[in-house]
Amino acid sequence: MALETSQILEICKDQPEVTVEAGETIIREGGLHARLLVLIEGSVQVSKNDYEINVVDEPGSVFGEMSLLLNRSHTATLRALTKCRFRAVENAEKLVEKNPVLFVHIARLLALRLDCLNHYLADIKSQFSDREDHFGMMDEVLDSLMHQQSSAQ
Repeated sequence: MALETSQILEICKDQPEVTVEAGETIIREGGLHARLLVLIEGSVQVSKNDYEINVVDEPGSVFGEMSLLLNRSHTATLRALTKCRFRAVENAEKLVEKNPVLFVHIARLLALRLDCLNHYLADIKSQFSDREDHFGMMDEVLDSLMHQQSSAQ
């Protein structure tokens, strides 16, 4: 059962509120901040290599979870499309440890993204599997990516 927006915001209610004006960069790809941002209100553009991936405007949306869980730099840039308000969770690991339902919620979000990506990759593989040029190699490359495992650090 997924957490409702009100539950996510309730878990984060004691965290500081941050306001970002329209047009401002919230998180920069390649940067490293060990915090989660939980959207209270506003609209956020998610981009990778200056290419828009998504627009998120649902209250309770969580940002920075991949960087936190993998202890790596951010994989995307977030930019405020409108004035946005967030809860900034600076000690996110502790909050997630104290609230397993929040951890499960984050895990479900990541699983959903992975499922969508797997469907997309399977579609790409099928489109280029019969090619004999360099596009034909996509099958091997994508197969390698889909099955890549790395040890936890």
